[in-house]
Amino acid sequence: FQEEQTRSFEDVRADIERDLKSSRVGDMVQRLANDIEDVLARGDPLEEAARSAGLEVRRVGPLDISGVDADGNRVADLPDGEFLNAAFAADPGTAGRPIETDDGGYFILRVDGVVPSALQPLAEVRDAVTAAWSRERRRDAARERALEIVQSVESGAQLATVAEREGLSVTETEPLDRRGRGAQSDLVTPPLVSDIFRLQIGQAAMAEMPDGYVVAQLKRIVPADTDTIDQLATVVGDGMVSDIIIQFNNALRREFGVKVDRSVINRLF
Repeated sequence: FQEEQTRSFEDVRADIERDLKSSRVGDMVQRLANDIEDVLARGDPLEEAARSAGLEVRRVGPLDISGVDADGNRVADLPDGEFLNAAFAADPGTAGRPIETDDGGYFILRVDGVVPSALQPLAEVRDAVTAAWSRERRRDAARERALEIVQSVESGAQLATVAEREGLSVTETEPLDRRGRGAQSDLVTPPLVSDIFRLQIGQAAMAEMPDGYVVAQLKRIVPADTDTIDQLATVVGDGMVSDIIIQFNNALRREFGVKVDRSVINRLF
């Protein structure tokens, strides 16, 4: 327990202003999305709904599920979150409901047409296929080489010795936690960290990288301090409480059928 502390208004002014601005912006965006949805519900086209709200409709595509256009270029500035999944699940010609993005915004999409999938002529994709095949062969060779290094280390060799023999470089990281914090190295990826924490001292693990593979050997284990364990227990406990509350709330909604009347909420607030 900590003694209660009172902060002056000047100390918290910036925090209050930031929270108020964020809350007001979120409310404005939510209300704007609801207004557009009301216009669409009357049967007006998406262009008219956007015009009534002072917005513009942006047209993109055709593109595939990964956000790449017909020329193989990634389409820039698409909404984050579920935009692509929603687009490929939508019925053509119908504007959907507002969907919230990861940064608190909203988007409404309409699929104007669907281009059937088709195989490209070999002459058009020959160079790309050849390059992809070459990359795959190089990646397979890198994987086999990484496996051999892991096996050498597991047989008792030191990673630095094997790397010197293979003409490779070795970097020793700082101690790190289960999230990879503290390593100070771009080579320490989440999959590699996950495998490292399953090792005994002296054992090795490998993980795939964008340009090949990385091999790591566990040198030592640093015991966690008591304060860190207590903090972790608090975070996990708070997360479990939050999950239980969310599950209970969802169960009540399913059982009693909660219905939200947006028009009433907008009039009141």
